[in-house]
Amino acid sequence: MYGGDELLGTSVALLGLGVRSVVAPFLPVRDDATRTFAVDLHTALALGATPQAALAAAVARANRSNDPGLVAAAASFACIGRRERRRSGVSAAAERRLWDMRSPNALPDDGRVDA
Repeated sequence: MYGGDELLGTSVALLGLGVRSVVAPFLPVRDDATRTFAVDLHTALALGATPQAALAAAVARANRSNDPGLVAAAASFACIGRRERRRSGVSAAAERRLWDMRSPNALPDDGRVDA
């Protein structure tokens, strides 16, 4: 086993068991730098965003921060698995609620959460 194989091996095992997607870092990340990122990611998921959209939104928010540790932590995460469509019954407005709570400038100009 080589360094970094753990993520790919674990992801493949989880996907083989039927998990649709795995969001995980490819590099070691500090817990304190990842805390805000993880809260943003899970809040977007709780609002009904797909894993891909939630990850993109959390990374975008981290990139707009003044925290280099948060930016570095966010850059190390990837979503592995199948691309999911927006969950039925979840509007784009629900996805944007997270960003409306946090900052009026948190979304890209076109208002899209999913890249």
